[in-house]
Amino acid sequence: MSDQMNPYEPPVALATVAPNTSVSDLLAFANELTESDYYAKQWIPSEGAQHFRPNFASLFVGANWLFYRKMYLAGLAFVGIEFSVSTVLSGIFPAFVWIGFVALPVVRLPLCAMANRIYHRAALRAIDRCPFPETEPEERKRWLEQKGGTRMAAVALNIVANMALTFGVSVLPRLLR
Repeated sequence: MSDQMNPYEPPVALATVAPNTSVSDLLAFANELTESDYYAKQWIPSEGAQHFRPNFASLFVGANWLFYRKMYLAGLAFVGIEFSVSTVLSGIFPAFVWIGFVALPVVRLPLCAMANRIYHRAALRAIDRCPFPETEPEERKRWLEQKGGTRMAAVALNIVANMALTFGVSVLPRLLR
């Protein structure tokens, strides 16, 4: 097979570093200065990035991935989408209550395909809003690490909220009859 691009293939968006964004800023946001180089390989062409690849963690855990990566509004929106789809499907097919659970991987496929692009945009927005100039690298790095990185407590809170929501919608009405 040849290494040439197919001229008939639609263009694929390349993962690039924005003109006013340094590689160290991106890595600080993703908290990869000391951890793995997963996002460096996703976002930085010199590290081998050619396009945004699927994020399979988001396929398996859905909105929890968004909460873990501190994208709370996107996480809430995705919880709403997952909940709506599973509730509607369970209402349409009441004999198959499990159908909402089976449909979750299908609902999560677009997130899987777009997760790294969404996180990259969140990084670029945070870098643009950073109040510290590049002449103050330690403060800038600390601020970006705080805005980015991960938060396991948000995942735990989402799990508890999902359990409460599921109980409130499915079990509570039966108990009140």
